[in-house]
Amino acid sequence: MTRSFRSRMIGFVAVVAALASLDVYAASLREILDKNGRDYVLANAKTVATQLEDRDKYFLARILIGNLRGSEAPDILIPLAQKGDLPSIRILAVNFGTGKEGFKTNKSQATLWTARLEKVASGADEKQRMSALSALCEIYKDWNHVLYGKEMAVKYCEAYYGLADASRSTQAYTYLSPESVLYDPARGISIYDKCLAEGDAYCKMNYAWQGQQSMDIARRTTKRQLFEYASVALDVNSTGGINNLGVFYLEGFGTPRDPSKALELFEKAARQNKDHALYNLLQMTFFRYADWKDAPKVADEAMVLISYYDYLSPEADRFDSVPFKEWVFSKGRLPANDSEFQDFLKERAKAGSDTSACMLAGHLLKTGNLGESLQFAEMGRRTKNIKVKRWCEREIARVDVLNSIKP
Repeated sequence: MTRSFRSRMIGFVAVVAALASLDVYAASLREILDKNGRDYVLANAKTVATQLEDRDKYFLARILIGNLRGSEAPDILIPLAQKGDLPSIRILAVNFGTGKEGFKTNKSQATLWTARLEKVASGADEKQRMSALSALCEIYKDWNHVLYGKEMAVKYCEAYYGLADASRSTQAYTYLSPESVLYDPARGISIYDKCLAEGDAYCKMNYAWQGQQSMDIARRTTKRQLFEYASVALDVNSTGGINNLGVFYLEGFGTPRDPSKALELFEKAARQNKDHALYNLLQMTFFRYADWKDAPKVADEAMVLISYYDYLSPEADRFDSVPFKEWVFSKGRLPANDSEFQDFLKERAKAGSDTSACMLAGHLLKTGNLGESLQFAEMGRRTKNIKVKRWCEREIARVDVLNSIKP
C-alpha cells in the first residue's frame, strides 16, 4: 500500500461519502460547495437551505447526516416530506423511530411519517409501493425502532417480498434467521436450495456465512463446503464476502487457520469502508492474532480506529466496541502481548461486564476453546441489554454448530 491504513483513518471525519459524487446535486448546491467548501455549508446549513430547490435541500440534509449533524436534518426534510417526497418521508420514519444518525427519538413523529409510508404502500404506483413496503418491513421488524411489532412486520415484509424482485439469498436469510419475525427454516432452506442450484454467487456467500450459526444448515453440509462457498467472494470482489472469508481463515473454519491471510482480507474489505472489517482489525490490534504492520502503535491511534468503526456503523449505540474503549480509557496504552487483553476481559466478565463476556466468548471460539467460550457466552446472555444478549446468543449458536458440523 502506498499509504498506511492507519494514516488513512486519521482525519476520517473529513471523508464523507456524500461528497464523493457531487454531480448528482443540482447546480446551485454544487456551486455553493465548490465556491465555499463543505465546512461553510455545514456551518451555515439553514442559510444555504433557503437558496436551494427542493431536490437540493434533500441532498443538503444527507450531507448533514453524513457529517454526524443529523439533528439539523429534520428542519430541512419535514417540509419536503409534507409535499410528498418519499425519500424524505422514509428517513424521518426510520430515524425518528431509532434515534440514529443524530436524530432524537420521537415516537409521535415516527408514527406520523410511518403512517404516510403506509398510505403510499396502499397506492397504485408500483415503484413507490415497493419502496414504501421495503421501509415498512424494516421499521416494524427492527427491535430498535419504537414501532417494532411482529404482526405488522410480517404483514409488510410478506407484501414486500411478494412485490419486490429481491434476491433469493436475502429472502432465504430472512426466513432462516432465528432473529427474524419471518423465521421459517423449511421455507428458508427451500429458497437456498433453488438459488444454490442456479449457482448464484451471492446465494453461496450468504449461505456460507449463515451456515456458521444455523444448525439447520450445519445438519446438511460440511465446514469445507461452506468455506468453498465463502471463497466465491474473491471471484465477484464482494466487500462483505471478503471480510467474512477472512473470518473463515481466522477461525480455521473449513480451511487451515491462517491469521495472516485473514488480516490481508480484512484490510482489503476495510479499504472499502466495510465497518465489520474495521471491527476485525481492532481484534487483530488488541488480541494480536497476527503481525499487522499498520496496526495502531499507541492508544490515541487505536481510539481513531475505534471512532472510525463507530462512525461507519448504522447502529446508534455501538455496543461491541465498548471493551476496546474500556481498555484504552483504563490503561492508556495498547496490550503488550497476546494474552493481556484476554485476561482483562475475563476479569471484567467475572465482575459482571456483559460486553466483555460476549467479546471473550467470541475470542475463545476463534482459538478453539469451545467449552470456555460457551461458559462466557452464557454469562453474558443474562444481561438486560437486548443487543448484547443477542450478541452472546449468536456466539452460543456458533459453538453449537462447531460441535455438530462435519469437517
